[in-house]
Amino acid sequence: MPAVELIIENLEQPHGLAFDADDQLFVAEVAAKRVTRITTEGKLSPFADTGGRPMGIAFDDSGDLFVAENGRHHLLLVSPDEAVEVFANQSHGRRFFGPRALCFTHEGGVIFSDADPEGQNGALFLCDLNGEVEKIADGLSSPMGLALLDDSITLFVSESTEQRIVSFELDEDGIAKNREVFAEFSDGEPGSLLLDSQGV
Repeated sequence: MPAVELIIENLEQPHGLAFDADDQLFVAEVAAKRVTRITTEGKLSPFADTGGRPMGIAFDDSGDLFVAENGRHHLLLVSPDEAVEVFANQSHGRRFFGPRALCFTHEGGVIFSDADPEGQNGALFLCDLNGEVEKIADGLSSPMGLALLDDSITLFVSESTEQRIVSFELDEDGIAKNREVFAEFSDGEPGSLLLDSQGV
């Protein structure tokens, strides 16, 4: 098993992680209400104040950072010049409870998980490039991590309070169907999900 190396410490409730195109590491600090850059010298450099509880973060191909802002109930976009804007905050008039995790489709859309503070009313949403949002799955319990396989069809979702990971198949409209239990855990609660270079 590879040795574990300490990269940085003194973070305030770190959650989501993301690398930009230059392989710089960014981390969402929930308690500090911000996204922070880890410099090549191993220093903390504040990048964007989100004003709430930033959780999942990810960069798109244009260098924009998307943030699942749980506390403000928004999906935020942070441009390379560090300007912060609300990209989406509702679907057909229904405000988000609290976005948690996100991932990108190969078409550039954003899939994100959403649930209330108790983890109930869990759902998945798909936001297109124009900021239009559609619900693609519901009935989830405390959905946290998301991972989409390279086939653009198989989506994995961790349900932390149920101690399991479930899988969906996305149809041509991006709707999640054929839900199945992929893995169950007898101890602990699964959170963030990440695919390796082989897509596993």
